[in-house]
Amino acid sequence: MWVRKVNIKFSRTSGRTCYDSLAGSLLATFVAISFVLPSFAQDEMNLDLEQAIGLVLKQNRSAVQSSSRLVLSENAIVAEQSDFKIRVTPDALVGLQDGQDLSRYGFKVSRRFLGGTEVITRVSNEEFGSSEGRSNRVSIELRQPLFANAGRLVNEEPIVRAQQNSLSSRRAHELTRISLVLQAVSLYYDQIRLQQQMRADRKAIDRLTASLKASRAKESLGWTTRVDTLRVELQLSEAKSRSNSNKDQSNSVRRQFAELLALPQDTQFKLKQPPVFKLDIVDTESAIKTALNNRLDFAQVLQDSEDARRGVKIAKKRLKPTLQLVMRYTRADDFVFPTSGLESNDRWLAQLSSDTDFNRRREKVEYRSASVEDAAAVQAIEITRQNIIREVRDRLTSYRLNRRNFKLAGRSYDHAKSRLKLARRLFSIGRESQFTVSDAEEAFLQAENQLLTTEAQVSVSGYQVLEATGSLIEAPRDLRPNVYQRI
Repeated sequence: MWVRKVNIKFSRTSGRTCYDSLAGSLLATFVAISFVLPSFAQDEMNLDLEQAIGLVLKQNRSAVQSSSRLVLSENAIVAEQSDFKIRVTPDALVGLQDGQDLSRYGFKVSRRFLGGTEVITRVSNEEFGSSEGRSNRVSIELRQPLFANAGRLVNEEPIVRAQQNSLSSRRAHELTRISLVLQAVSLYYDQIRLQQQMRADRKAIDRLTASLKASRAKESLGWTTRVDTLRVELQLSEAKSRSNSNKDQSNSVRRQFAELLALPQDTQFKLKQPPVFKLDIVDTESAIKTALNNRLDFAQVLQDSEDARRGVKIAKKRLKPTLQLVMRYTRADDFVFPTSGLESNDRWLAQLSSDTDFNRRREKVEYRSASVEDAAAVQAIEITRQNIIREVRDRLTSYRLNRRNFKLAGRSYDHAKSRLKLARRLFSIGRESQFTVSDAEEAFLQAENQLLTTEAQVSVSGYQVLEATGSLIEAPRDLRPNVYQRI
C-alpha cells in the first residue's frame, strides 16, 4: 500500500494566525492526498503472454471445474472394480417354517472373478424347532455362467466402459484447456492492439487539433477555404469518436480477460508487447499427419469406434443360451442330511439352470442396433478425418495470408507516414492545400489501423495453426489417436 508521509511544523506566532495557518495546511494536505491517492488505489498487473497462459491454465474457473470433475470418472472405475473384490456380508435369518421357529446367523464371504466365476463361502449357526438344538454349518459354492455370460468380454464390460468414460472426460478437460489458451491469446493481442490504437488515436487527435488551428489561421488570411477547415473539423470529430469507441472496447476486452484469468473485473493490466508470432511452416502433408497423430477429437472418434466394435462382439455373444452351473458342498457338525436312508454330515449339490428365451427377440434387436452403431462409428472416423484435413489446410492458408498482409501493411504504413509528413511540410509553405493534408491524414489512419490489425491476426492465426495440428498443448500419450488401431 502506498502511503505518503506528511510532516507538519509549528511556528511560534500569534494564536489566531497560528490556527489559521494550521487549518489551511491541513486542508491543503487533505485535498492533495484526495487527488493523489486514487491514482494508486488500483495497481497495474504486469503480465507477458506466457504468464497469462499459465494463469489461465492454473486458476480459470472452467478449467478448475473441469479438473475437479475428473475425480467422478475415477470414482466410477473404483466402484465398478469393487464388484470383483472380496465381499464379507452377514448371513442371518429369523422366521417360521412348518409352524416351528427357524433362525440362522453367520457370515458370507464371496468373490466374483473377471471371467464370471463366483465363489461363495458361508459359515452359519442354525436352529430349526425347539427340540433339535443348534447346528454349525460351513458351505462352499461355485457359480459358473456358461455360453452367453461366460468370459471376460461380457463380465469386464462395466469396468472397461468406466475406463473409457474416464478417457473421454480427460480429453474433454484437455480440449477445455486448449480452448482457454486460444481465448487468452486472442484477448491478449486484442488488448495490445487496442492499447496501441488508443495511443495512435491520441496522436491523431493532437495532429488534427494542430491542423485545425493552422487551417483556421490560414482561412482568416484567405490562404485556404472554409471547406478545408470543415473537413479537418470532421476528421477531428471522427478521431475523437473513434478514440471513445476504442476505449470502451478496450475496457470490455480487459474485463473479459480478467474474468478469463479468474481475477476481479476491475483489474488493470500492463501487458508486455510480445514479438510477432513466427511459425516454422512445414509442408501441408506433414502438418496433416501431425494433426491426425495428436488431435484429441480424432482420438475420441477412434475410441468410439473401438467401443462400438466391442459392443457388437458382446451383443453377438449374448445370442447364445444363458446357462449357469452351480456346485455346492455343505458340512454340518451333526447328522442332519439323510443320504440313502442314513444320516450324514456332508451334502453335495450340482445343478444346471437356464432362463433362456427361445425367441431371443431382445438379443437379436440389440445385435442389429450394435451393428448399426459400429457402421456409424466408422463413418464418423472418416468425417472427422476430412474435417481435420480441411481445418489444417484452412488455418495454414489463413496464417500465410496474414503474414503476406502484414508485410504489405508495413509497407503501406511507411508510405502513408512519409506521405503525411510531406503533405504537412508542403502545406506549411503554401504549396499544397488543406485538402491534401486531410487526405494524407485519413490514409495514414487507415494504414496504421490495418497494420495493428494484421499484426494481431498473424500471431492469433499462428496459434490457431498449432491448435489445428494438436501441438498447442502437449496431451498425455494415452489420450492421443496413435494408441488406437486405425481403420
